[in-house]
Amino acid sequence: MQLNMLQELMTKPWTWVGPTKVTEGRKVHWQLRIRELPDFLVAGRTEDEVREEAAAALEAFLASYVDAGEVPPLPTVPHWRFYVMGSQLGEDDLLVSGVEKLFAGTTDLVTK
Repeated sequence: MQLNMLQELMTKPWTWVGPTKVTEGRKVHWQLRIRELPDFLVAGRTEDEVREEAAAALEAFLASYVDAGEVPPLPTVPHWRFYVMGSQLGEDDLLVSGVEKLFAGTTDLVTK
């Protein structure tokens, strides 16, 4: 059961931030974060090192939640509602068509 939960968590659409170059005085390192997991951080001497370690670090980080019987903060995935509004009877053209994206009570309308 725990392995299934960990595998499911690994497939979530996490928001990766970075790799970012960080300079502290004369020292330089690279770091990579995940927006939804504020305590998650991968740091390394090079950008490539950070990229190579990212997936294993995320798996270990998420495993700590699963092992403790907890659920980490999850990415917010938009719910999409598709719609097409027609014009008055007898007309073939559409007045409005688009996709409505719903996030936490707000609505953004995207039209052609």
